[in-house]
Amino acid sequence: METIGIKEDQIKIKRTIFSMDPRVEKTTKVSRNIDSGTTQLQQMETLLHTLLRLEAIRANAYDRWQPFFNEAKMNFQGLVAYLDVFHNDQSTIRKLQKYFQSRQKTLDQLRRDRNNEKLVSKYQQCKNYGNELMEELREKIYSLQLTAEDFRSNSI
Repeated sequence: METIGIKEDQIKIKRTIFSMDPRVEKTTKVSRNIDSGTTQLQQMETLLHTLLRLEAIRANAYDRWQPFFNEAKMNFQGLVAYLDVFHNDQSTIRKLQKYFQSRQKTLDQLRRDRNNEKLVSKYQQCKNYGNELMEELREKIYSLQLTAEDFRSNSI
């Protein structure tokens, strides 16, 4: 028989402890990791996801809303719309919407005219504004962090 090809990949070994029952616990995953290799918009979406979950827990609505939070194709505007339901700070919602619209408009213009220095500087301003918004979202997340006792009472 002729060899078609050899594939060299790392083998994943799953460790198993025999004669022990697996310990299954239901928990709520509140925060998501921010990957440094993602775009600013993706990082902001991650922060919005975390803030949204914390706000839902605070409102005792996490169990009902969790399926909607886990939608696979949730985009930035969808997250902002859900956050508008739970978050009472309308200025933050308006800032997020303004950031998204400004970013999209500038990117569309940059795609048409890549050599325009004014557009490049405008895009840099959008990025700086996005960094400020990300810091504001982090502060809101930190202010909503739960103590261990709060988390136990809100766990699934």
